[in-house]
Amino acid sequence: MDDDQPNPGASRPLCHCCGKPVPEGNLAWDYMIPDPIAFISGEQLADRLIFRSEKVISVSGAGNFIQVILPIPVEHDRVATFGIWLNIPELAEWKRVMAAGRQGGQAWSGITFGGRIVTAVQPWPQIYGSWVQARVPGPDQTPRIVRGAHPLLAQLLAGRCPEEVIRSGRDSHEPRDMTGGPTPNPYARQAWKRVSARIAGWNLPRPDWSSRFGVMKWSMTWFVIPLLTAAALVSSAADLGPALQAAGGQGTPGLFVARAKHCTGSTCDWTGDFTRADGTVLKRDVYLSGNTAGVTQGSALPAVDTGAMKTVFTPHDGQAWRGDARDLAISGTALGIWALMVPARWIRRARRQRPARPATPPAGPSN
Repeated sequence: MDDDQPNPGASRPLCHCCGKPVPEGNLAWDYMIPDPIAFISGEQLADRLIFRSEKVISVSGAGNFIQVILPIPVEHDRVATFGIWLNIPELAEWKRVMAAGRQGGQAWSGITFGGRIVTAVQPWPQIYGSWVQARVPGPDQTPRIVRGAHPLLAQLLAGRCPEEVIRSGRDSHEPRDMTGGPTPNPYARQAWKRVSARIAGWNLPRPDWSSRFGVMKWSMTWFVIPLLTAAALVSSAADLGPALQAAGGQGTPGLFVARAKHCTGSTCDWTGDFTRADGTVLKRDVYLSGNTAGVTQGSALPAVDTGAMKTVFTPHDGQAWRGDARDLAISGTALGIWALMVPARWIRRARRQRPARPATPPAGPSN
């Protein structure tokens, strides 16, 4: 607040926080603490205080508070700015706001969040406890309220208020405590918006759209290779369980009736039907894993079904699980190497390039 002294004999309102006369034309002032904190004794506050700065206060059992600017348009194209306090009751939202504040710069600029007014700002104490949405207008600036759920606040933000109304509440302030239970946040972001914002904040590498080779390299590095490797890993893991059961003699017994032979180079596989002993077909077009020497079309061999999608096994087949275990190890190793070579390296580089973080969210100007 401006400390200029008024002219002798002038009749001006007194500031509620310092008791000094309010300078002519002054339409900007701050409330020093959230109202609920005024109901906590100094000794209790010292025991329960988690963190405190000029613009942020966190008190165990009371809540997390941040100071924002309430801009009220005034006649003659002026704006009155009130430094009031919001309570952010949702812990995830509070952590998101604090993380952006610690990073500062562009990460802080443009961030929006919802909170409840915990300042009985005069001359409109009825907006106390209502939900508002605040937005940071630029780097290292204080958040400003842009929307209000209370009809009166919405009207104040959209209209123009006489200056005498603004100044009429300057010399009085009666703190109010939070009462009642939690209320739903009308500005809560949907899950997909939270995910989108989080991904956007990662600042992932982008392809060079002017070069076909650059686009192909980016696609292979960030999508094709990890997706194919992950698919192989999942497939091998899914096959390993049934193969181990077959090696242990478990599964539903039946007969494999050979129908067709498929050869690739020197390796041949048989497909056919898996049936009960009475000929009832249980599965069609499945592969037989195990020893297929001497099998001909129409041959019926003992087999077991252990739940694999397209494979049945010869009893006590001890070869299939070894191949699946080998494939699982190879694909897992390949995926691990990719993780170390691509995203982990990018994360390390991004951390080295990240600017130093301020200890608290930037205070910024209050008007």
